[in-house]
This record gives sequence, C-alpha cells and structure tokens, in this order.
Amino acid sequence: MIDIPTIVDWLHQHPQWVVSGIALVAFVESLAIAGIIVPGIAILFAIAVVAGGADIALSQALLAGIVGAVCGDTLSFYLGYHYQDRLRAVWPFSRYPDALASGETFFKKHGGKSVVVGRFIGPLRPVLPVIAGMFGMKPVRFISINLVSALAWSPVYILPGYFVGAAVNITPPEHWLSLLGSLSIALLLTSLAFGYASRRLQHGESWYEFLHRQGLLGRHTNYDKPLASLVLLSVSASLFVLWSIATSMQAVSEWDQLWLEFALSIEFKALHTFFVATTLLGDESFLTFSFVLCTIALLCTRQWRPAIAIAASGLATSVITHTLKEWFYLPRPDVLAHAIGSMAYPSGHTSGAVVLFGMIATLCAERVAPIHRWKIYLSIIMPALLIGFSRIALAAHWFSDVVGGFLLGLVICSVARLAYGTMTRSMPKHLPALETNQRLLLMMALVIWFIGALTYLTINLDSGFTRYAQLN
Repeated sequence: MIDIPTIVDWLHQHPQWVVSGIALVAFVESLAIAGIIVPGIAILFAIAVVAGGADIALSQALLAGIVGAVCGDTLSFYLGYHYQDRLRAVWPFSRYPDALASGETFFKKHGGKSVVVGRFIGPLRPVLPVIAGMFGMKPVRFISINLVSALAWSPVYILPGYFVGAAVNITPPEHWLSLLGSLSIALLLTSLAFGYASRRLQHGESWYEFLHRQGLLGRHTNYDKPLASLVLLSVSASLFVLWSIATSMQAVSEWDQLWLEFALSIEFKALHTFFVATTLLGDESFLTFSFVLCTIALLCTRQWRPAIAIAASGLATSVITHTLKEWFYLPRPDVLAHAIGSMAYPSGHTSGAVVLFGMIATLCAERVAPIHRWKIYLSIIMPALLIGFSRIALAAHWFSDVVGGFLLGLVICSVARLAYGTMTRSMPKHLPALETNQRLLLMMALVIWFIGALTYLTINLDSGFTRYAQLN
C-alpha cells in the first residue's frame, strides 16, 4: 500500500524533487498495467498541491506531467507493437485479461481517437497505448496523437492540485465569489438556452416542423436550413447593439469598475502566468497564424468551402474589430505600466478567438448528430472564453469590452455559418466521415498548431509579463 502522506511529507522537506516526482508519477500512471495498480491520479494531485504551495513554476509542473505521460504511453505502445498478441501471456498482462479485453473493444469502436479519449477514462488509460501497438497503429500517428492528448491531460490533472496548494498562501480578492458566480451562471444559462433552441430548430424537430407547417421554410428538403445560426445572428446582433449603447450607462461603468478591482486584487503569481500565457494565444499575430493554418489544412484535405469560410471570417473579424475600435474610441483601463496602443471596445482578442474556435466547432459539429453537437460547441469554444476572461483578469480590457468582443464574435460566426450554409445547399444533411488521409492531415495540422503555440509562448512570455505588468 502506497503511503501518500509520507510521500507528501518527504517532498515538503525536499522540494527540489517535486518536478521529478510529477514526471515519475505521470510516467507510471500512463505505463501499461502499472497505472491500474498504482493510484497515480491521487498521488499526482498530492504532489501538485506541494508544487503549488512551494511556489514551483507552473510551467515546470505542467511540462513534467507532459513528458512523463508521453514517455509512459510511448513505452507502452512499443511493448504492444513489438510483442503484439504474445503480450497477453506475459506477466503482468496475463493477470489482467479483462482490462486488455475492454481496451480492445474500445479501440475497435473508436479507432485512433481512443488514444485521446481513453487518456481521460481511468480503467482504460493504462492499456489503450498497448492495444494501439498490438493492433499495428503507425508509430508516427500514435506519437503525434499521444503528444496532443498529453498537452490536454497535464493541465486537467495538475492544475487543480497546484491551485489548491497555492491558494493556501493567498487571500481571496473581495467580491470574487459573487463576480465569478454571476458570470458562470450567466454563461451556463445562455449555453443551455441556446443548446435547447438549437436542437429544436434542427431538421425533423418540433420547432422546425412547426415553422414548416406555417409555410415559413418553403419546400421540405433533406438539407439543413441553418435556423439556429439565424436565431444566433438575430440575438447576438441585437445584444451587441444594445450593449454598445449601454457601455455609456452608469450601471455598466460600475460593473466595469468592480471587475477592475477584482483584477487588481489578484496577487497569485501562477495564476497571473496562466492568464498571460492564455491571453498571448489571442494575440492578433497568433490568431492570424491559426486562421492561415486552418485554411491551408482544409485546402489540403480538399474542403474548399470550409476553407473559404474560415479565411473570410478571419479577415472580416480583423477589419470589423479594428473599425469598431476607432468608431467607439473608448480608452482602456489606465493601470498597466506599459500602455497598449489600440482602443478598448470591442476586445479584439475575444472576438478573434470566438470566431476562430466557433468556426472550428461549426465544421466539427456538422459531422455529428444534431443531438450531440452541443458537446462539440461547449468543448471547442472554451479556449475562447478563457482568452476573453484573461483580458479582464490582466486589466487589459474592461469587462464591457470583453462582452462586446464576445457578442461581435458570435455575430461574425453566425453570418459566416449562414453564408457557408448557402454555399453547401447541395450537400447532404449528414456529412460522411472524413477519409483516413484527410483525418491524418488534420491531425498533423493540430500538432503543428500546438507546436506553434508552445513556440509562440516560449518566445513571447517574458515580454508578455512586461506588457501586462501593473502600476505599483
């Protein structure tokens, strides 16, 4: 039996081994069969708590988790790739036939994406890389998928413990619970309402059929009419106009001031680092790289119309956002040591991120059943929400700027979706699955994007700290 408190006590006394401990536990947790025996997640959480309390750099903790997980999965994969079916008779694999059988069933059903999904499913996590190797998955493909999944796995399992450990040494800012709670509730209610309306407006659903019976949709066809996008355009455009008018009202100004006080009260180094890294991914230069990469990837996979939609929406976002900034000419909060040159409203980081991730979500969602599309939108749009929130937390924008940028991004997304729907009227409602070579090319593009993100952060993180340093 592993004594976790003893491990924690030892690491408190020897903090120089904390990063190595994270890498080792992530390695064992991802290693074939060993991850079933060892309570790796519990140990990893405990060590992450120690890391946060010892003020160890968050980047080091996350990188250690990524390296350990990638190495453990890669070794497991090559065991399966080398021994294949003979591995079933080798100890300790011979003692866990049910685990191998479950992994085999899951891999047969989900194919290569099981390497990503399975990493977050406890009993399957330590066996799926072995199964992938036993089934002859190409090593290059496995390593690329494994790397991408590890980049997501490490923050999910390390950040909670790290922030818990760091929170012991900080005083929560005033009003933090009411501000974050109200924002979370508003986002939740909005997403639930739109998700419900979106499902009911799909071909064959109740609201769609009602509109058809009223003669508002014309002739019934086997093609989707993007009613949900039309509703989104109407609502987001109306709210953007109303919100833009409301920015001059006293109530909104007071709300802006509350959020600014909240941002200025954050004295948590690791959280500040997280927000700086997040906001850098919304820089115009990196968003341009992302839009160009998406367009090239879609062109390489012969998806001409989506490529046009992505490129046009990215260009439109840049032009419209810069034009509106000059039109409204609203100043930013005057609290940063180095003033940002452009005007505040609407937030370009937010609008660009919403359009980029929103369009990607749209293109992914059209290949799944309507009832499951909300999962795609929720998971893919989350980075855009984090980028928007980082602008508030760093005091680079007023709260109203970010709300305006978010609404503007939704307007552009819905217009692009309607235009894309017009271009694809001759396409079936349920698109066929992508070919193997198309999926591989898109996976390579995703790997390139992650490498580009890491490179961009490495080059610009120090200057980001300087750019978003607050006045004393």
